[in-house]
Amino acid sequence: MAVRPDVTDRVRYPAPSVPQDSLFPSSRFSATERRAALAGRAIEMRELERAYAAVRDKKQARTVTVVGAAGIGKTRLVRDFLVRSRDPGGAGPRVYRGAARDGGPAYEVFARILRARFGTLEGMDAEAAKAQVRAQLAAVLEDRKVGDVAYFVGQLLELSFQD
Repeated sequence: MAVRPDVTDRVRYPAPSVPQDSLFPSSRFSATERRAALAGRAIEMRELERAYAAVRDKKQARTVTVVGAAGIGKTRLVRDFLVRSRDPGGAGPRVYRGAARDGGPAYEVFARILRARFGTLEGMDAEAAKAQVRAQLAAVLEDRKVGDVAYFVGQLLELSFQD
């Protein structure tokens, strides 16, 4: 079923935090904030906003995957969403970006995202990497769950949490 966007569903741009009293915004704004309006992506923008609102309201992590052909505007959509989603203190959603490599190992994109999240590097001493992962898991999970989650995450990161 196709959904026709209503004229009133257009994404308002620039973001509300950008003053609209000048044709030439101050240089304190990034290039993303000075771009032309994003057109034809109101439905996708609303989906991102709904997902982010659910995360804020329920205090639960959520994964959103943006998929499309090269050049269709995926990066622009996400960048504009991030500009719109910042709070006055500059905080916004955490975004991890990845792409699967042809012929790469299964789940490699998830391993790279997890390494970025936990601050571990490929080739890092295994014991140091395990300690870092375990400490960060303990900071967000109840004690009884750390071992189970560490075991699962370790499978993706090729770290053995057998203890």
